[in-house]
Parts: sequence; C-alpha cells; structure tokens
Amino acid sequence: MTMNSFERRNKIIQLVNEQGTVLVQDLAGVFAASEATIRADLRFLEQKGVVTRFHGGAAKIMSGNSETETQEVGFKERFQLASAPKNRIAQAAVKMIHEGMTVILDSGSTT
Repeated sequence: MTMNSFERRNKIIQLVNEQGTVLVQDLAGVFAASEATIRADLRFLEQKGVVTRFHGGAAKIMSGNSETETQEVGFKERFQLASAPKNRIAQAAVKMIHEGMTVILDSGSTT
C-alpha cells in the first residue's frame, strides 16, 4: 500500500484511535515502509499532540486535564499499553524456557 506521508499519517491516527496502541514494526508492514519512516511519522504526530510515543510504538493520548496529560505514564498504565504484543513476547519466552533453567527478570512493564 503506497501512499504519501499525509495519507499514511492520517491512517496511523485512525489506527491509533481504533486500537489504542500501534507498533512501529506492525505499521511498517501495513504501509510497506521502513521502520525509520514510521518512527519519523510518529515523532511528527507526537509533536502535533496527536499521539504519545513509547519504545517501539505509539498510543492514543489519554483524555483528562492538562496536568494529567503532562505527567509520566504510571506503571499500571504502562503495563496496559500494548498488552497484546507483551502477551506475544511472553508466549514466545515460555517456549524458550526448559526445566532446570534460570530466568532473571528486570523491572519494567514488559518483564
């Protein structure tokens, strides 16, 4: 699906509004564009105040007062952001762990 940046960015906005979150890798596949192009689009949309970016993707800006919107997203919210990709990561990780192995987890909303 080849489209210009205006069309692509509008479609990204539509997807964010429908899904709540989008991932750079998924968008690159949808639009047959490089991940660098998608990251540039997301930076542009964040500067315009349309989305908020997180590592690997973007999310719909939560409604509320301006004070809430400018605060850093809390752990509970980060845990819920992009929950489907996090579940896919967990399912893939489970397949790699065998009896007798040691697993070390770091703090974070995905671990």
